[in-house]
Amino acid sequence: MENNEVKIFNAILENFKEEYNISKKIDAFNIFVPFQVCKNKMISVEDAIESCVDGGNDGGIDNILIFVNDILIKTKEDYEKLNITRSPQNILDIYIMQNKKVNGFSPDTLNKLYITFQNIFNDNFKDSDLEKNYNLELIEQIILLRRIITDIPNFYTEKISVNFIYSTTAQNIDLSKHVLNSQEILCEMMKSNMCIDNVNFIYNGIKELKKLYDSGFSTSVQLRVKDMISDTYVDDNNEACIILSTIDDYYDFLSSENNELKEYLFEANIRDFQEKSNEVNEGILNTLDEKGNIDFWWLNNGITILVEDLEIKPKSLILTMPRIVNGLQTSYCIYENKKSTPPLFKSHDDRCVLIKVIKTSNEKIMEKIIFATNNQTPINTADLIANEPVQKDIEEYFKNKGYFYERRDNFYKRKREINPRKIISKSTLFQCAMAVIEKSPSIARNNPRTIIYESNYKALFNKNIDVDIYFNIYNVYEKLLDYIKNISKEEDPLNIKYGTSIVSFKLHLLLISIILALGNKDYNTEDLRNINIENENVVFKKATKILEIILDEAYDINKLYYAKNRQIDEDIKNYNYEY
Repeated sequence: MENNEVKIFNAILENFKEEYNISKKIDAFNIFVPFQVCKNKMISVEDAIESCVDGGNDGGIDNILIFVNDILIKTKEDYEKLNITRSPQNILDIYIMQNKKVNGFSPDTLNKLYITFQNIFNDNFKDSDLEKNYNLELIEQIILLRRIITDIPNFYTEKISVNFIYSTTAQNIDLSKHVLNSQEILCEMMKSNMCIDNVNFIYNGIKELKKLYDSGFSTSVQLRVKDMISDTYVDDNNEACIILSTIDDYYDFLSSENNELKEYLFEANIRDFQEKSNEVNEGILNTLDEKGNIDFWWLNNGITILVEDLEIKPKSLILTMPRIVNGLQTSYCIYENKKSTPPLFKSHDDRCVLIKVIKTSNEKIMEKIIFATNNQTPINTADLIANEPVQKDIEEYFKNKGYFYERRDNFYKRKREINPRKIISKSTLFQCAMAVIEKSPSIARNNPRTIIYESNYKALFNKNIDVDIYFNIYNVYEKLLDYIKNISKEEDPLNIKYGTSIVSFKLHLLLISIILALGNKDYNTEDLRNINIENENVVFKKATKILEIILDEAYDINKLYYAKNRQIDEDIKNYNYEY
């Protein structure tokens, strides 16, 4: 008979499946765990699904997530677009997960991981050997890992972490000596082959997973106040104040209980921390190191924090949904300075930082503040694109349709009142546009997070393309995802035939489905205004059959590599369709 802890956890898992519309045929546990572990890195449920490499020949791995400079990297090509050069600011976080619905932890799981990573590190274990031993999704991640490993010298070792996450439905974590022995052997092998020290093993039972779930995204954060140095400004919809907070208290605000930086405090599109060697940052760090008669805030421009709600208490502020929109360099320097100081040398720092806190419910005012405060430092390509009229038009149009387009990364994701299934990321819409408007799903599949920087961006997003076309394309894509989610691995025709998931070809299926819906493989952009699929499941099933034929005709080509090859785009466009 289930006890209360088990009942509650099972209810949480069912609620998770319902909230994110996860098919009963999919093992939600393999999605729930990576989403909870990495949610403060702002991954989506779709990211969690795509991280799954479980099934036959999975090498003892269920999920792999790799973050470079806090960006989720899915393909080798995506990584190479980053063009990583040696810098002390480079960060590499690797998450390897194994999830089992069993009441305990087995050394066999860690032993399988040991063998898999031995093969990853073995230069003599060639691509042909990989294909004999592992499924195609895992092979793609192994190739990505091998590529990143060649760049290890460009990462400072203290900024590299490999995290093995072993999760089960055990009610208590009781590790046998055999598990601990296997852990030690795997740990030493990873450290010696990657020349790093930071290899972590985290074991989760239902108590630990429930704690992760309950923590949610941090919404309200306390900031201790030393002095309120201006009268609080208040009108009908807005509120603002200027305070002094000690450097120690501001560091506590920035960091978690584990002294990790609270990354959600920073908007993803403005997290462009310059290196410590940057002249401005060198000055900030020198000021932090040189304690004297001059207070820190006299020599620093301070911080601007935008909030959705503000509660002022005698010696603290309660900030709801805080976003640091100015003072990024100062914040990082304070965090790095305090964290890097050895415990024996830590001392109380009563100097202060100047902080401006603004609460507003007016999105136009918020937008102006974000732009004005970030216009004082270089704005990257993603920022500029986010502020283009066509991106704003798409956001407004989608909102009218009940969807929320995140032209500014994570703007809607942190709003609890918004159904996460209705939130659309820039990268998702860019992929759909590339697959359908440019008829190039291979490029969309190959570089999911870097299309934004491609020279063909203007061909995908310009004033000559009606905004409803983007919604029509996404509407088909959303229905296609629902269709795919209801196909189990055992029913997946591509998995049965080629050993690769249908998920890997979702953008190719989108293009084929659009062609079938329009009855014209030579359609133009204007035709996309008239997409009408009456019985989408019939169309998607037919599209899958066509894709199978195209894959069959590719003969011995590795199907996953073929998905990223432009030849598949031509083969889809040249197929002899019957409408």
